[in-house]
Order: sequence, then C-alpha cells, then structure tokens
Amino acid sequence: MVTKEKIQTKKPTHCTIIINCLKKKCVDSSAHGLPRIFGTDLLGIRIIWSIIFSIGIVGAITIELIYGNQLLASNGLDSPAGRTRRGQLAIERRLVKNCGVRHHFFTNRTAGYWNALDPAIFMSLTTYFSYPFSTSVSIYETNLDDFPAITFCNLNSFNTSDENTANVLNKTLSENNLTLEINSSEESPAINEVQRSYKLLASNILNDLFLRIITGRATTETSKFEDLVFSCYFNGQKCDLRDFKRFYIFGFSQCFTFNKKFNSSTVIKKTSKTGPKSGLMLEIFTGHPGQQDLFVEKRGLYLAVHNNSAYPAINFEGIKLPVGTSAEIGIKRTFYRKLSEPFSKCRKDTFQVLSDDPEIYKRTVKSGVYTRKICFEICLLFKYIIPKCNCSDPRIQSSALNVHFCKTFKELDCIEEVRKQFDSEDLSLTCDKECPISCDTMKYTYQQSYSDYPTQYYYEVIKKQDNVKNKFENLTFDSFKQSTLMVNVFYQELSSTFVEETRLIRPFDLVASIGGLVGLFLGCSVLTLMEPISFIIELAYRLIWETYQTNPSQAEV
Repeated sequence: MVTKEKIQTKKPTHCTIIINCLKKKCVDSSAHGLPRIFGTDLLGIRIIWSIIFSIGIVGAITIELIYGNQLLASNGLDSPAGRTRRGQLAIERRLVKNCGVRHHFFTNRTAGYWNALDPAIFMSLTTYFSYPFSTSVSIYETNLDDFPAITFCNLNSFNTSDENTANVLNKTLSENNLTLEINSSEESPAINEVQRSYKLLASNILNDLFLRIITGRATTETSKFEDLVFSCYFNGQKCDLRDFKRFYIFGFSQCFTFNKKFNSSTVIKKTSKTGPKSGLMLEIFTGHPGQQDLFVEKRGLYLAVHNNSAYPAINFEGIKLPVGTSAEIGIKRTFYRKLSEPFSKCRKDTFQVLSDDPEIYKRTVKSGVYTRKICFEICLLFKYIIPKCNCSDPRIQSSALNVHFCKTFKELDCIEEVRKQFDSEDLSLTCDKECPISCDTMKYTYQQSYSDYPTQYYYEVIKKQDNVKNKFENLTFDSFKQSTLMVNVFYQELSSTFVEETRLIRPFDLVASIGGLVGLFLGCSVLTLMEPISFIIELAYRLIWETYQTNPSQAEV
C-alpha cells in the first residue's frame, strides 16, 4: 500500500535568492580571497582569509598611492595639498570632454569619496589626463644629403647706375624736399634720420618695380646677377645665373636664391662633402662706396640658409656679413616635432590650406613659408595697419593685396605708430586663432668664422680678371676691399638632429599601473570585471523563474 503525502515547501524570498546567488558567485570568483572565505564552513578559516583579503586591499591602495606620488614627482606634476581641488576639476573636465560623462556625476562629495577611497587611482587618472610627454633627441648620419637653399641680398640696395632706380630716387627726393645731406641733432640722431629716409626711398623703389613688373615694363633690372657675383662654385663646379632664382623684397630690392625648388620636377643639388672648401663659394661685389651705399648705415651682404621649397623669412632669420672679409659658415640642421592635440595646440599641416581656415592663415601660407612670426605680421597688417593707415607695410610679404604700399612720410609714420602700440603687447592674444603653432619645424644653425679678405697677393691676381676690373674706373686695393667679400657655406656634418616629443603615458600604461597592483594583491583580472555582469544576469534569471512558479510544490511518496 502506497501512501501519498503532500509535502509543502516554502517559496524562497527574493532576499534569500540574492544572498544565495552572491555566495555562489563568490565561491566561483577568480579573485583569490573570496572563494576561500565563502567556500568553507570552518569559521576560523573564514576569519583568516578575511584578514588576508583585507590586508591585500589595504596593501594595493598603499602601494598604488606611493607609486602615484612617485609618478607625479618624476614628471614634475607633484603639487601642494592646496592644488587637490584643481586636480579634481581638471580630471572632471577631461572625463566630461573625452568620455561624455555627465558633469553632475563629479560633485564635490563624489570626488571626495573617490579621493578618499583610492588617491592613487585618482592621481593616476589626473596624471594621464594632464597628457605628460617626454622629449627625445636623436642624430641620424647620412652619406649623401640635399644641399639647402641659400639666399643672399645686397645691403646696398640703391644702385644709382640703374636708370629706373636713379629716376625714382631723384623723384622721391624732390617730392619730399630731401637731399643727400641730412642734418642730424641730439634730439633727432643721425641713425633715426637716415633710416627714416631709407624707408621712404625703399618703399618708392619697390612700389615702382612692382608696377613695372605688373605692366610689363620691367625691361631692365635694378642690377644683374653678374653685377653682384664675380665667381661662383658649388663643390668645386662652376655655377651661374641658371642655378639661382631672383625675387624682390623691401630693403634689398632684389635677392637671389641658390638651389631653389620650383616644382616637383626640380632637381635639388646634393652633397656628400663637409667642411670648408665644399658647398657653395661666392665672391660678391656690393657696390662702390659713396655711390651705392646712399641712405644706409652699413655695407655688406644678407645671407640666409633655409628649406629648398620656400623663401626665407628675411625679417626673422639670416645673418649679415661685412665687406673686406672671407666668411666661412658651417651649418647644421635640426628637426622639431611636437605632439598635436590634446598635448599642445600646434598644427601639423601648416603647409596646407583648408576651406574653413582663417583668411590671415591662408595669406601667410600663400606668402611662401608659414611661421607664426610671419603670421603675426600679416595679422597686424590686415587688422590694424591697413584699417588705420589705408596702405600696406612694404616690409610685410603678403599676397593678394588690393592696397598700395605706404610710400610717404605720413603713411610710414602711421605704420610706426601702430607698431609701437603692439611691440609691447602679446599679439597671440589678438591673433592666436589665426596663427597656429607649427608641430613640425626645421631650423638651420650657423657657425661662423671670419678672416681678412683679400690678401695683397690675391688682389694683384684678381684685379686682372675682366669681370672685376670692368667694375672699377680706378681700381685700388682699398676700393676693392671696401666693395667685396667672400662667403663659403657648407655642412659641418652630414647628419640631422631630431628633437621629438612622445607621449609619456599611454592608455595601456594607465590600465597596467592600476590593474597590475590589484592583480598582485587580490588576484583580480579582466575576467573578474565580468563577474558582476554574470551575477546580475544569473540573479535576474532566478528571480524571474521563481516568480512564474506555482506557490506550493508537492511531491508524492
């Protein structure tokens, strides 16, 4: 006889289900301490492992705090206690910007809890989002390298032997009641009066030259290449006008650039030689004293070494060489590479123009070479000089100008007033958006040495040379020495120096610094981070399952 007995079981509560699921998950956890605590029925074992697990948590926080302080100190980011709030605000802004976290999530109370819970993690995040970087210096040797572009200009820019130049000079002097004799005084020193007159004459000569070029009337040049250069050699091979490019600039009328890259098909000269007697060697005639040095206070040559694809920024680079000397100029090349956003505000593609770029930036790039200094000059020109003076500063190179050069004393004085106003101010406050910093730049450094030129013996030899004696009516040693110079430009070494910024902390480094210590002390890993998700899924399943079960459960025996 089989009897049936109804066995009624009590339905477990939600709290019981949650506790049981949590215990089961702790027993199966990959964190080393939790299975030892919840997987045994012995109270003593539970107490021992609870103590060990607590020591592990405290140890992880302590070691990470020490590591965080060392990391800040090693990168110069350590700060007094009074800057803690600024650090909280910094990371708050970074996380909101980069991670889309709501701003109200980081209240003072939340940040305080976080900072108290684990200062090392907070400081690690603060350090990471301050974007620290390191600077490395590397030197690369080569056996064959491109020779740079060399630009030179005669400091004695008024060649009165040229008919057009002489006519413009005479006309400008007459219109402004000027003569060659300038009266100076203590209140108005000679240097001020001479330079003021020079700017007036140079502006009018450059304006006349551009007008003749535009209208096709520039049949004669202010001076020919052969009038300036009476010998030219590159690596021992003779060079001539075909190796140079002529261009015009304020204060020099015209300049010549050696080894200029016109387009992609231009063949750039290379060199495998270093030291004196290699590179470019020139002998220059700067003009007769008292005839081609009118309204200037110095005689000599301007020279700049620069990138082949661009013209030099004459107002901001280059050197000046005196007559009567032989100058040996050794050059070295250095590349600078900065990190762009978010490490700095520099721009990588400063050789390109985009449709949404500021107009001043576009004009700077089109002028031939982008530098922030040139951009500031063009910004000053279009924002202040042209609106106030109604003319353009001839010293600033810019394209697509629809206004004439300033070429009267009144207009030139207006320019000086504007410049005086801004020479003592930070132009970046006005032109920062229009003039970004370049991430990638290249710079040539010069090492100069001078010797007396010519010797008496060399003078006796060269004075018989046709293209020399034809320049002088009465050639003497003194007149030759006061009118000529020699220059030799060469590589000191066939190597390039790279100064490069690299990020100091990468995302992997941040994860490793925090997770490494947690794994060492607690045995936690990436898999451990998935356990809460697994716990939530399992708990939800059990709760839903129990909800849809019948209240009583019966079993027959």
